[in-house]
Amino acid sequence: MDSHDSFPFLKEIILFLALSGVLMPLLSRLKINPVLGFLSVGVLLGPYGLASLAKAWPPLSWFTFARPDQVEFLAELGVIFLMFMIGLEMSVERLWSMRRLVFGLGGLQVALSAAAVGGLALWFGNDIEAAVILGVVLAFSSTAIVMQLLIQRHELGTPLGQASFAILLFQDLAVVPLLVLISILGAASGEGSFASLLGLAMLKGVLTVVGIYLVGRRVVRPLFHQIAVDKQPDTFTALTLLTTLGVAALTWVAGLSMALGA
Repeated sequence: MDSHDSFPFLKEIILFLALSGVLMPLLSRLKINPVLGFLSVGVLLGPYGLASLAKAWPPLSWFTFARPDQVEFLAELGVIFLMFMIGLEMSVERLWSMRRLVFGLGGLQVALSAAAVGGLALWFGNDIEAAVILGVVLAFSSTAIVMQLLIQRHELGTPLGQASFAILLFQDLAVVPLLVLISILGAASGEGSFASLLGLAMLKGVLTVVGIYLVGRRVVRPLFHQIAVDKQPDTFTALTLLTTLGVAALTWVAGLSMALGA
C-alpha cells in the first residue's frame, strides 16, 4: 500500500505546515498582515492558480492544492479551533459589562448591513433564502484582520477601538447561529417548513448547550483541575484536544454545526 494512501492528505498537511512555518516569519519581517498573506498564497497555489497548470507540468502537483476537498478538513479544523479560541476569550461577566456596545451597536451594525446587502441581492433577482444568507455573511468583518490593525495602530484602548471590538465580538457570537441558519435553509426545501426546522434546531441547540454545560461543570472542570494540580502538561494538552473535538463532534451528532460545540 502506498504510504500516501495509508495516511490520507499527508502531502497537503506537510505542505500546509511548511507554508505556515515559512510564511509567518517572512510576513512578519515584511510587516504584511498574515491573514492577507495566507489568502494570497491560497489563491496562488489553489485549483484556479498554479494547480491548474499541474497537468502540463506534473512537478507542480507536489506544491499546489489541486482539489478543494484535499484541504477541506484542515479548514474545518481551523474553524473549530478558531471558535474555541474565541470562546476562551469570552465570559458571561465580560459580555454583560459590554452589553450595550456588543448587543446594541454590534446588533445594529449587523442588522443594517445585512438589510442593505440582502435588499440589493433581492433587487438583482435572488430568492429570499439566498438574499438572507448573502446579507448576513457580507455584514461580517474579519476579526483577525481588524484586531491586528487596531493593535498595530495602538487604537484598541480608544473609544473607536472599544466600539470596533464590541462589534467584532457580536459578529463572533453571531457566527454560530448563522451556521445553523445556513444548514436550515439548505434543508428547508426538502425536509419541512422553515419554521419547523428552525424550532427543531433551537430545541436541539438548547438541549445540547445545557448538556455541554453540565458535563463541563461536573466532569471536565474537575479533570482539568486535577491535571493542573498534578502538573501533567501532556495530559492537559490531550484533554484540551479531546474537549474541543469531542464537544464539536457531539453537536455534529445532534445535527448542529461543529462550530457551535467549539
